[in-house]
Amino acid sequence: MIRIRNPEKIKQLLSQEKDLKVKQKLSFLNLVANHHLSVKEATQALGIAISTGYKWVRDWNTKGYQGLLPSSGKRGRPPRLKEKDLERLRELLSQKDGWTTKEVCQLIREEFQVELSYHQVRRILKYKLKMRLCKPYVKDYRRPSDAEERLDKAVQDVLEELREEGYTEEEIGIGFVDEFSPPIDG
Repeated sequence: MIRIRNPEKIKQLLSQEKDLKVKQKLSFLNLVANHHLSVKEATQALGIAISTGYKWVRDWNTKGYQGLLPSSGKRGRPPRLKEKDLERLRELLSQKDGWTTKEVCQLIREEFQVELSYHQVRRILKYKLKMRLCKPYVKDYRRPSDAEERLDKAVQDVLEELREEGYTEEEIGIGFVDEFSPPIDG
């Protein structure tokens, strides 16, 4: 059986507490200290992990009520790329268009000696650097090298034919449809 200090104080604080998270911790401690449930039974009753229950007991026994209050500041592991590293990364990325995630991972590895997963790199690009991710434009190997010139010539030929038939510039609308476009009704 685990010993919890000041069980009467827990009852008193529980009746006065307004913060729901602290009240949950006090309820857990009350179940263990005053209702003689085991830590395992109390954690199951409240739907929390056993390790969390033991942590709350340690926090209460060592720091009292202050140990139950939410900690201020950021939690978790510190970022592996500092703000100055992110600024440098933005500079490096602006030197070239069309980076792949794999290339950015390799750049980070070489420049900052930090190994990051593709998922982490995408999150850094999207949320910290406010960059957009998109699928790269697929370059078709069958596309002729003068495709733009051919398109311009074809459009000009069609415009010339329409002008010869008596249409004015205001009456002509240009759109592009390929064989995979759905049919337009109406």
